[in-house]
Amino acid sequence: YKLNLLLNFIKKFESLIAEKNIDILMKYPTCSLIGRTAFSVMSANNKKTLIINTGPIVTETFTLNDIDEGWLWSEFFKMYNENLLISSDIKNQVSTIVNSVIKDKRKSIVIKKLNIKSTFYHIMLYAYQKIRFINDPIQFNEVKKEINFAIGKLQLTPNYSKLNKDKKYVFFPFHIPWDAQIATRNPMFHSQEAIAEMISRSLPPNYTLYVKEHPYYCGGVNKKMLSKIKKLKNVEILDPSISSLDIIENAEAIITINSTAGWESIIMKKPLIVLGNPYYAHFKQSYKVENINLLPNILNTALHIGNKNYETNLDDWYKFIYISVSSSHSGSMSLYKNYMGLGKKIDENRIMKLSSEIEKKIRKTLN
Repeated sequence: YKLNLLLNFIKKFESLIAEKNIDILMKYPTCSLIGRTAFSVMSANNKKTLIINTGPIVTETFTLNDIDEGWLWSEFFKMYNENLLISSDIKNQVSTIVNSVIKDKRKSIVIKKLNIKSTFYHIMLYAYQKIRFINDPIQFNEVKKEINFAIGKLQLTPNYSKLNKDKKYVFFPFHIPWDAQIATRNPMFHSQEAIAEMISRSLPPNYTLYVKEHPYYCGGVNKKMLSKIKKLKNVEILDPSISSLDIIENAEAIITINSTAGWESIIMKKPLIVLGNPYYAHFKQSYKVENINLLPNILNTALHIGNKNYETNLDDWYKFIYISVSSSHSGSMSLYKNYMGLGKKIDENRIMKLSSEIEKKIRKTLN
């Protein structure tokens, strides 16, 4: 069924490109069959795709890119590979950026609540489709997500540990398991409890590993998984309402797949170990894990060196932060503002700002 669906999508997009003379496709980053098929068909026809994603400052920036690999955009790589003189003006701008990121994060810690109406709606829709003999794998996945989240929320709250800033600890934030960053781009890291166990076994003595559920999927992580993690003697689960900034502040190192916590770690000059391939994995002071067998050595190196890399390469820190923001576009898509619990106010000025940025990018892409 899925193969036939894929073939039909390919044929549909092929005919659309030919009939409508489509030059550019615009989409959100997605692991859906429709979005990835559209991107593949456009690429096969030597056509451009612009992927709308969040920028480094969620409520103020967005990116438009032609790389279908998640949090990567071409402008960043182009600018980061160029020489840049770090002036006092750039340092002042970076100071403003750092304050904006911290302010942004403080506003966005919103714990997703269980929506019984939404869960009931998806179950009823799925039941209706079954009665009508409609095979819809997308709706089936939605039902699974809703039910798993509801079960997790209805279970007893885990016995969370308190954040002890006097401990020596490493921080590993959990991702939403069905998010594209895990489900499609890093499927080998889907079992995040297994990653937590690997980190646990890689830690030196007297170190604690703090893990935290994603605020938007808090409670959706099943009890069995959390119980398994709790059995690891040097691992503790923090309350998801705690800001990642508070955890990062005193952490000896941060390990992430593709979380915004990685960007925040760089902002706060903390040793960062990256398992996935977001843009900040290309920061010269990050530790990119290309081989999971090397994790113990990389982790021990990061802990031993600490933030000395930042002290000796401070100009590159300024350069990375400055270019991360200046290579993105000014403005924020309402979808992401709403997703982060920041509201979805859309006024005329904001629409004009967004449309202007998109128009400039389209014209540049066509040229």
